[in-house]
Amino acid sequence: MAKKKTTKKKVTKKPEPAVEADADEAPPEQAKAADVNVFEELVNALDGHKPQSAKETEQAYLARLAREVTEMDDAAWDNLPRPAQEWVEGAAAALEGQTEIEACPGRPVKAAEEKAGKTTKKKTTKKAGAGGLPKARRAAGEAATSPTGRAQQLLCINPEMADADIQKILDKEGLVISPSTFQMNLSQVKRVMRFLAEAGHLKPAIAELYA
Repeated sequence: MAKKKTTKKKVTKKPEPAVEADADEAPPEQAKAADVNVFEELVNALDGHKPQSAKETEQAYLARLAREVTEMDDAAWDNLPRPAQEWVEGAAAALEGQTEIEACPGRPVKAAEEKAGKTTKKKTTKKAGAGGLPKARRAAGEAATSPTGRAQQLLCINPEMADADIQKILDKEGLVISPSTFQMNLSQVKRVMRFLAEAGHLKPAIAELYA
């Protein structure tokens, strides 16, 4: 007698439900960026960086910090973590567009608030002309809305002003400009000054400076 062939019933496993990611858990890239103390990274990368002075406003200090970082060499810049680079790039863009610089992540909040509290009264009582610009800058109109325009304006107002004195004023006003751009734009004004001196349109004492 032939044996009866039996077949095993095929069992199909139900797929396990997918585990949803925790909405509060940040991706590895974001978590890594959040762990970066941008302020400490920038200050540690700078040689001889001075902390905010009592007379320095919060915005002026942040502008100085950003300017010092932009003047570092390429190797030091490349060693900065990306979040630190992004803050500096944002600060430079804010200065160019005459908008407020965002707070530097990782900077002690207490220190920033104390500095802001000391300078708020002085800042709000400062006289300004049209568009909120100080009187010294209002006369130049659009020429003074950028670091390069402001540098050229200062030299035109006082042709005897030294480059270092112009840079100090830019620093005080929170205007960031690279050394190469600074020298290039001033050289354009000095070239015009030489033409004026040759044509006899400048006072002898000033003409001698551009002879």
